[in-house]
Amino acid sequence: MSSAPDRRHEHAAGLGRASSVWIIGFSVLCGSVSLIYPFGRDQGSYGYAAWVLLDGGMPYLDVYAYKPPMNVLLHALAMGVSGVNTWAIRAMDIAWTAATGLVVASIALELWKRRDAALAAGLAVPFFYYQIDYWTTAQTDGWMTLPSAIAVWAVLRGGRALEHDRRRAILNWIGAGASAGVAVLFKYTAGLIGLPMLLALAWVRASYRHRVWLGLPAMLLGGLLTLGACWAWLSSGGAWDAFMDIQLGLASYIGHRADLSDIRRTLYWLFSLERTKTDLVPLVWTPFVALVPALITARPKNPASWLGWALVAGWWLIAFGNVLVQGKFYDYHYLPLLAPSALVTGLGFSALLRLPLARIPKPGLRAAMVAGLISVAIAATPMGGRAVELARVTVGGQTIEEYVASRSEYALSLYNVGEIRAVADLIEATTTPEQRVFVWGYAPTIYVRAQRHAVSRFLYNFPLRTEWRNAEYKAELMRELRAQPPDVFVVASEDRYVGLTGSKKDSMELLREFEELNEFVASLYSPETKIGRYAIFRIGDPTVAP
Repeated sequence: MSSAPDRRHEHAAGLGRASSVWIIGFSVLCGSVSLIYPFGRDQGSYGYAAWVLLDGGMPYLDVYAYKPPMNVLLHALAMGVSGVNTWAIRAMDIAWTAATGLVVASIALELWKRRDAALAAGLAVPFFYYQIDYWTTAQTDGWMTLPSAIAVWAVLRGGRALEHDRRRAILNWIGAGASAGVAVLFKYTAGLIGLPMLLALAWVRASYRHRVWLGLPAMLLGGLLTLGACWAWLSSGGAWDAFMDIQLGLASYIGHRADLSDIRRTLYWLFSLERTKTDLVPLVWTPFVALVPALITARPKNPASWLGWALVAGWWLIAFGNVLVQGKFYDYHYLPLLAPSALVTGLGFSALLRLPLARIPKPGLRAAMVAGLISVAIAATPMGGRAVELARVTVGGQTIEEYVASRSEYALSLYNVGEIRAVADLIEATTTPEQRVFVWGYAPTIYVRAQRHAVSRFLYNFPLRTEWRNAEYKAELMRELRAQPPDVFVVASEDRYVGLTGSKKDSMELLREFEELNEFVASLYSPETKIGRYAIFRIGDPTVAP
């Protein structure tokens, strides 16, 4: 009976201001390396859709967007605050990561009642996250980590509140379900967070001896409220039918692209520490290393502690199942591991400090040891190199253009950042904001960087490369092009991506096969120049009918 007051007192204090400041500050420090990152293809797609929304359009109806709407809404929030630019979403990403660290730390405190473990878990979140590169940060699988973690945390808080306020407990559980719904509206596979939420409810039942059956309908209600609000918004904007049409088409892409034979290759890369997966090594392997001191100092007679372990272990396995379900094994698909990996790492680091050899009595020496470990960890991981690049650009030793040109990861065969920036800069310099552009390819970042709108909701040609609604989509595109011929028409080449499109032909070849579009371009446009793999055409007399 005496343990309950102590527990309440400790929770009432929460993380504490100092721990929160450390987590936020460390997130800003780690995240600063991303401020010079360019956009990848996906960020450009979400960014353009967000810009359309800010200008009064509707996602899906006025711009073709694959993912559920929270991706667009978050980008719109960032750009509404900081303007239509790449920096806005990188700054939002840092704030989002800091919030994730705070929530994960709060979960650790709920489970293990150790502030050092909570602080270490919170610090592990930005450390793991910012090992990864420009393509993998500011991605859907990372965004959904925060609402997923909030859902688990709210379940735990609801259990604690049930001891003295049933109404407050139910509100927490409704909030947990609502947060899980938000996660699903980032990506459908986030629905798997429901299983860790059930494990958290089991932990509550064992730790507080409460009847928690009310948690199930409350969480379900919360999720339905979120999804219902999404439906109401899309329906009121006339975008629900377009949304459903796109999501049904997406199913054909998922079925085509999923390839479970990649599991063996990906696991081999991770086990062999292959260079292309270096940025994932801390996220995937650190929890297993942290298990050693954590198990040495574990308290087997404390059932709540072991149930906490079961929750985190189950969460990690379910998150890895999220990777397997998607079947593509891109680096960002591992980001659901972020919260459970950070929790295990935090507990392991806390346990390490409790081992006899690590018991340094003087607080100053103890802090110095921790700071030294963090410094070595940063220097020995990809983040160290990224910090050097940021410093070089910041002090003027290298321009952004030189930085982009120096990194091989920005010159992929399918997505060359330097070429895309050059095309966008040329368009911005030679057109006015009222003039329109169309890119026949898969480089939506051109629209965002040039700050020029497309003439069609198809801001890239991927939907027209698939069999899903092919004839209807092509007819729609031609209607829009004829109604308002773009002033600049950009055609990509050498952009074959069979894994994405199922086609072995590049965009130039597909243009020639699309006879109606090819005739439209030939009759209205003149070739102006070519930048890398992008051919740029200018309109002649827009009053001449094709």
